[in-house]
Amino acid sequence: MTALHSMFVAWAYGFAAFVLCALIVWIALDYRTQRKKLAELEAHRAEKK
Repeated sequence: MTALHSMFVAWAYGFAAFVLCALIVWIALDYRTQRKKLAELEAHRAEKK
């Protein structure tokens, strides 16, 4: 019984770690995309002045 519980806890922590890493990667990629868009908007704004 203890081994089964330990296996469940290990899988739960592993899954939580995977989800956390996926969210970090997603946020980092989105941050990069948003910075590119912002730079494009600023360049476009500078051209109009």
